[in-house]
Amino acid sequence: MKSTDMPHPIGRIANADPATAQGFKNLRAALNEGPIDYRTGELILLSGFITLGYEEAVKIHACRLIEDGMSVESVRQCALFLLGACATMVQVSNAIKWIDEVAA
Repeated sequence: MKSTDMPHPIGRIANADPATAQGFKNLRAALNEGPIDYRTGELILLSGFITLGYEEAVKIHACRLIEDGMSVESVRQCALFLLGACATMVQVSNAIKWIDEVAA
């Protein structure tokens, strides 16, 4: 699966309020200009979404990392690092399932 094949929440926001969607895109663009590289930023986002249990966001950001050349095993390891620190076994198990779904 490609991230471009997935429905993206920003499209729904843009339908409701184009200016808000553009503001969000500008925020992300500004963050991408900072000292943290793209992949590290995606890992930070993925970790947060795993902890929150947001399936759609986990899939979007896992897919982006895989498309950027990160191995599926490394993306799974991101989920495993959270186990016992800030995510439960169920949250991590769900994340691994979602990561595997986008990798298939």
